[in-house]
Amino acid sequence: MQAAGDQELDRLVAAIPEGWSRTTVLGQSWSVSRTTHAGGKVVSITAERLADNEQLGANVWITSEGTVLKPCEIPAETIMEFLRAAAAEYATNTGKVPTMTSEADQLRVRKDEKTRLYEAVLGDEVIGSLAYETVAGQTALTHSFVDPAHRNKGVGSALAEFALSDLTGSGVRPLVSCGFVSDYVDAHPDWTDAVDISRWGMIPTRSTSLKSHGTAEPDPAED
Repeated sequence: MQAAGDQELDRLVAAIPEGWSRTTVLGQSWSVSRTTHAGGKVVSITAERLADNEQLGANVWITSEGTVLKPCEIPAETIMEFLRAAAAEYATNTGKVPTMTSEADQLRVRKDEKTRLYEAVLGDEVIGSLAYETVAGQTALTHSFVDPAHRNKGVGSALAEFALSDLTGSGVRPLVSCGFVSDYVDAHPDWTDAVDISRWGMIPTRSTSLKSHGTAEPDPAED
């Protein structure tokens, strides 16, 4: 367990937006997920470098004795360096109107506990969703949808990454019965040991159809 300077760590964590977002750190594109648990006492931050799927993550515990950084198999200083660079980038872009940026750069993902949906939001419009529900006492990711006008732009991948980070960060081992999320796990094997896959009743995607017929290796998850 690694304690960091409370004021700096508090400031850096506060600079990372809740939900899923994309930013540039030291000239490289990263997807970043921040989820808050335990009534605001634990913040989980995960990041993936898009060029090579390099990942890092940490939990931040807010305790009566101060803020504590608990990295996930990554040196604490590496996490701090990333947070410093990411926080600076988010601060630089706050309030700016995006110009010549991709749709994925403007995408946000949020969790709606009333509807039990993870939602992908572009501007003020919900353009995709991933449902979760309780099945036989286990939290299951059951089905996803992306507006046809916004497919093949990373929306489904953002939903899957955020949902998996949110659930596992809360200590939950999710059941995946959504065909797309199953494809996403296959394409990102770091998630394999953290989830259970149920193919019963799963609506097949192109990847799961090819795999079940043994005709080809599944493609990386696309949406």
